[in-house]
Amino acid sequence: MFEWGSGASTIWFSRLPTSPRVISVESDPKWHAAVESSLSVHRFETKVYLRQEKADYLEAFRSSGILPPDLILIDGLWRDECLREALPWIPKGSAVVFHDSHAEKHRKCFADLPSSIQKTEHYGPCHGIKNFRGWTLLQGR
Repeated sequence: MFEWGSGASTIWFSRLPTSPRVISVESDPKWHAAVESSLSVHRFETKVYLRQEKADYLEAFRSSGILPPDLILIDGLWRDECLREALPWIPKGSAVVFHDSHAEKHRKCFADLPSSIQKTEHYGPCHGIKNFRGWTLLQGR
């Protein structure tokens, strides 16, 4: 699994009994330290890299060593650009989850998806019943 933007999902996946190999990239140094601290007990195959510059953040996917990943989570900065990086891998068997896809600023990046990609939108509670969010699942057809 590859993830742009570390956090609760990083920790959740790292604690699964059959934890997958998780590579995550984070742009915020304080958040990176917090996630690293939370992972210190349940590390398994989880790595969280700090990449503050946009080019380094996006490039982390190509240099992750897990191409193609089974799952790509997009939940950090530069989400639209992250989706462009991930698009070629969807028809090759990777699934993409785009968090906060309900936000108007992200709607444009879904407008011209290739016909080889199926888009399924979801909306529901996230981190508590009062915090509803949209997320989109992208899979190859």
